[in-house]
Amino acid sequence: MSRRFTLIFALSCLIVTGLACSLAGPEAAPAPVQPAATLTTAAPATTQPAAVPPTQVQIEVPTAMPTIAGEVLPTDTATASPTPTLTPTPTPTPTATATATQKPKPATATPTKKPANTGPLTIRYEYVTIKRNPGDQAVLTIKVIATGGGGGYVYYHDNQKQTGATFDVLGTCGKPFVHSIKVTSADGQSVAESYFKAGDCPPPTATPKP
Repeated sequence: MSRRFTLIFALSCLIVTGLACSLAGPEAAPAPVQPAATLTTAAPATTQPAAVPPTQVQIEVPTAMPTIAGEVLPTDTATASPTPTLTPTPTPTPTATATATQKPKPATATPTKKPANTGPLTIRYEYVTIKRNPGDQAVLTIKVIATGGGGGYVYYHDNQKQTGATFDVLGTCGKPFVHSIKVTSADGQSVAESYFKAGDCPPPTATPKP
């Protein structure tokens, strides 16, 4: 009940107010309410010192150059002579001279010149001497003589190569020497012979009595 009364009373007030305004005529519209200014706390200003212009100091350069012990000192206004720049001289690169490498020529077999054949190879021999050594040992010295063939003779005694045409043969006194001799020549010929020599040794030398 109170709520309805309140609503009715509010509506009645609004109607009465509207009638009063229409009867009174137009009036100046009320000035709008300005919102209160909000106070903002400004940040404290940083006080910077004013820039002080640099003081220009003029230095007077003496016109007369001071002398020390008879020598003139150079002033700051003297112009230094530029240092010459050394240009490196290019070093000539040696040019490699290509030398032709000669290939060794293959070795050619030199044909062996066959010695001239002067006929068939023949040999003969002779006994030079026979000696007695202590213990009835006999030493027979024999010499072989070869002719014909192609030269370059090689001498053998019982197929043993000898150093030359004359050589010694060992034996025993009283026993014969029975051996063989062979000679070869450079043309390929070869001749061999056997010989027989009695082992006749000279008598032993008498030993002088003390």
